Amino acid sequence: MVISGNGFMPGGTTVRFGSGQPTKLIVLNPNYLLVKAPPGNGPTNVMVTTANGTSRITKSTQVVYSKNPPACVNDFGTGFTTSLFS
Repeated sequence: MVISGNGFMPGGTTVRFGSGQPTKLIVLNPNYLLVKAPPGNGPTNVMVTTANGTSRITKSTQVVYSKNPPACVNDFGTGFTTSLFS
């Protein structure tokens, strides 16, 4: 999953999925994180902490785990691509 925001620093950024931690966290740059979510079930709040504080919990900071999610596909467009895991 890609998380956007600001103030992300290697070693200075943490992510929580409810009470769990991602199994992988890579700071791509100060504005983007790449994380692999831990196993979960149902709706889960995602919280990001940096030196600037912890993100607020809102409906837009929630992910929903699904037993049978649709397959992921790469998305290509003008000047960008989502093929991060190719």
